[in-house]
Amino acid sequence: MILLRLLLFRKQASYYALIEAFSGKGYFVGTPDELKYALSEAFSARISAVINIIVDPFAGSKSRRLQHKN
Repeated sequence: MILLRLLLFRKQASYYALIEAFSGKGYFVGTPDELKYALSEAFSARISAVINIIVDPFAGSKSRRLQHKN
């Protein structure tokens, strides 16, 4: 059970900072323009990279509630 909790993603976690601790590049993205920039930078850096993307949890649901999977 503890292992399962470790594998869950947390929305407040800074995954981009974790890769920087291991000499990689990390990017925090919230808009499509930032994503485009982060992708081009990550591919040109030629080192390990993590792009931490903010995703709307209600996107794609009609009722705006995930528990009612429309």
